[in-house]
Amino acid sequence: MFDFNFENRSVYVTLEKGSDTRQLPISPQLIAMLNSQPRDNEKRFGCSQRHCTRTVRNQRSVVALKLKNARIRKIHFHTLRHWKAQKNTQKPKTFFTS
Repeated sequence: MFDFNFENRSVYVTLEKGSDTRQLPISPQLIAMLNSQPRDNEKRFGCSQRHCTRTVRNQRSVVALKLKNARIRKIHFHTLRHWKAQKNTQKPKTFFTS
């Protein structure tokens, strides 16, 4: 579940039932893009999770065929989550002391 907070320029993400909510920063450019989309119902992206998952799976297969790379079919949302976590651990940390 996603909860956008445009005033704080962040999105709150709850991935699973009982999991902690994560706050992620979003850019002003992304906010402008989201606000320019028509909003007829409560679903920002206009589809259910099941439908969106199926659409991503189909697109992943199309890309795998075009690039002739079957490994692309193995990429899932959970894979991207781990990739993002790995990238965050590789960033240099800056600590501020008072």
